[in-house]
Amino acid sequence: MDHFDPSRDRKSELCTFQRRFLNRVLIKVLFENFQVETHFQYLKYKTHLDLPFFLSDLEPIDADAYQQLVFITMNDPSGLVINFTLTNIEFDQMKEIELNYIEKDIELTLGNQKEYIKLLIKQKLTVNIGRHLCETQKGFHELLLYGCLKAFTPDKLEIMLYEVDQIDFEDWKSKTDLNQ
Repeated sequence: MDHFDPSRDRKSELCTFQRRFLNRVLIKVLFENFQVETHFQYLKYKTHLDLPFFLSDLEPIDADAYQQLVFITMNDPSGLVINFTLTNIEFDQMKEIELNYIEKDIELTLGNQKEYIKLLIKQKLTVNIGRHLCETQKGFHELLLYGCLKAFTPDKLEIMLYEVDQIDFEDWKSKTDLNQ
């Protein structure tokens, strides 16, 4: 149902309103003890719970960037000609974004690869789609306070909101202490 496309309607006020409204409806569904027959990306659940993003969260959003970053983590990037910038296409125009606000012409090395990966993930998952995620989170938390969700993981939030195809009773029994 919901597919993040960082370049689509990024500045659209209607899109912002729709995302906030959709999340209000989801909370209403939760309050009324209904379940919906759709699932969202894991990133959306992490946003609702205000959890940090990791490299694995990038894969469904930008599979190519994810594969490149996995390659960089497993290899010495010193031979590659990569600096601390990211090229985005926004409204059919290429735009270079500096990941490091001090200096963009820093070459990627083994010593700074973790910082590069952290900055790239932040740019792609927070800055690029941050407005949509922020509006999503606002709509969700306008009706349900953040403190009410602290005990949940993204997986448990998904189960609570959406139908589960099947329940593994053996797993459930093994993780339940009936002696309390």
